Amino acid sequence: MESRSAQQSLRFSRKLRRLSTALFDAQMWAFGCDISNPDGNLLIRRGFTRSRPCADRCGSSCYRLETKDYFSITLWGFGILIKNQDLGSLFIRRHGFDPRFSIEQIECENCFRPSELPYMKQPRGRDCVFAMKLLRRLSEALIDYESWVLQSKTEGYRRSVLYRGKKSVRKFAKRPLDREWGILESAILELY
Repeated sequence: MESRSAQQSLRFSRKLRRLSTALFDAQMWAFGCDISNPDGNLLIRRGFTRSRPCADRCGSSCYRLETKDYFSITLWGFGILIKNQDLGSLFIRRHGFDPRFSIEQIECENCFRPSELPYMKQPRGRDCVFAMKLLRRLSEALIDYESWVLQSKTEGYRRSVLYRGKKSVRKFAKRPLDREWGILESAILELY
């Protein structure tokens, strides 16, 4: 018989899943706008490095940030991956908030399409603890990034970016994304 912790998996309420899906979609939209910003690519200015697929290969550009606390964040148009040598890797695809986990550090330097990423599974049992730590660190990184954007650009920049998005993205134009990530992080931490 499995222990209670072995049966545990990342399960979010319908309301929390809807919120996290919409917020993540808004963040991905904002990243896309930041990349094509007329004043220059904000991800590059923030310290991300960019890799592009070879000319004969289709796929999404890859942006990578190595943090001072030994986390690596990789961003594509189709999702985001955070990894750490002690915790493993967590991937969240763009449309839908369904975190996938691997205890391994996923090597993704030459991945430019979702199909090129290795198989990752929904975290269960003790892997949930590692996945939640990665998710929390990702939230912290997104809060930090959004705070930086608010300090670096005019006050209305992020609002105007979000107003240009689809309806589910526009609803975040009234509230700073860093605050929304903080609310989501708190809600998720209450569960685990």
